[in-house]
Amino acid sequence: MYQSISFYIGTDTLVLNDHTFRLGDITTEVLNIAPEEYERMKQLLDEAEVKLHLYRHTKQLDDWRDANKLYIQLDDMLCSRQVFRLLKLEPCILQDAEMLFIEMDQTKLEGFDYPPRYDLIFPGNLNDKWIAYERHCKVYGDILDDIFSFNYTIQRFLYFYLSRLKKLDPENYAAALYSFLYEGPTEKLVANPFGGSGLYSNADPMTMRFVPRLIDPDGEEYQIYEYYEVQNLQTLLKMDFYRGLKVGHVIRRCEFCKRYFLMTKGYHTKYCDQPNPMDPKHTCAQLGYRQTGMKEAAKDDPMKQSLFRCYQRLTKDVSRGNLTSEQREKLYETAVNLQFDARRNPEVSFEEFDTMLSTANLCALCGIERKAGKVGRPKRGEENHDQRRTAPQILRRA
Repeated sequence: MYQSISFYIGTDTLVLNDHTFRLGDITTEVLNIAPEEYERMKQLLDEAEVKLHLYRHTKQLDDWRDANKLYIQLDDMLCSRQVFRLLKLEPCILQDAEMLFIEMDQTKLEGFDYPPRYDLIFPGNLNDKWIAYERHCKVYGDILDDIFSFNYTIQRFLYFYLSRLKKLDPENYAAALYSFLYEGPTEKLVANPFGGSGLYSNADPMTMRFVPRLIDPDGEEYQIYEYYEVQNLQTLLKMDFYRGLKVGHVIRRCEFCKRYFLMTKGYHTKYCDQPNPMDPKHTCAQLGYRQTGMKEAAKDDPMKQSLFRCYQRLTKDVSRGNLTSEQREKLYETAVNLQFDARRNPEVSFEEFDTMLSTANLCALCGIERKAGKVGRPKRGEENHDQRRTAPQILRRA
């Protein structure tokens, strides 16, 4: 699978094999490995290791062949997740092994006395290839150990600590993490060998340096990234998760579909904005509140909060003279209509909706030219009377 993992971390993104993720995206994907899926992968690994053990003692090629088929199934299950496809950078030794077995069978069948292809799996004789193969397969065990230890620990942190915070911001995330690691019943919640629940390591070896690189390969803006090279999957996941908390990204669990999802803003929303697995035409947010017959409070509704911030921006523009009151009302009416449509479209995420409500996008949709130039807080006496409209009044309109 891999011998080491290298990646970059920017302000709020992680770059793995030239693919850019929001901090927390990779963690969310791994947390969503269901227990039954993990158990099946662990079963395949255990059966494969038994076959490898037999080959060490019998030197019967069929034992190695059977083990390889099990590893291929395990590899396919892991690579159904994008992160593991990206980590699989080297040529596939498992497929090379299949070709090696075919060539060895053909050699015996035709009676020729020549070695199989020199470069399959690893250059050298059969013993050299076996050593390289064992080293490659050991990584699969390390991956499953890290998945179990990380998920065991972080899922408990999310449930017992982060999900119970009243205010969601980086300072409270850090305080919750401190309590989780150093003040709470750590031996029960953090994976450790004493409790028989794996190993969530306290320290991780890594190589780190600073690298300037383009933010967008097709753009012209540069940023100084932190470059890391690590040996374990767990280290990558910790960096992704903890750095995400530091910039305000938090992972929540949908109360409808039970999947984990990433929020880049501190909402207490109960349901995710992803298409529901059983009813892809609707999001869990749409189905969840329809089923319970409840409406989410304004402070917990990402779309209402985006609409509220949109009105605040428009009101500031009126105070600065960049828009008239009439233009603001037209733009806000368009924003409300966009919210109406977005709530019924399972393909529109909370973040995409927030982007749709940018002033530039609304002006383009309404054919309004916004004046530029005035920035900063308006002087006393220049405030527009409408600016003093309270948040509840604005949200009731939505």
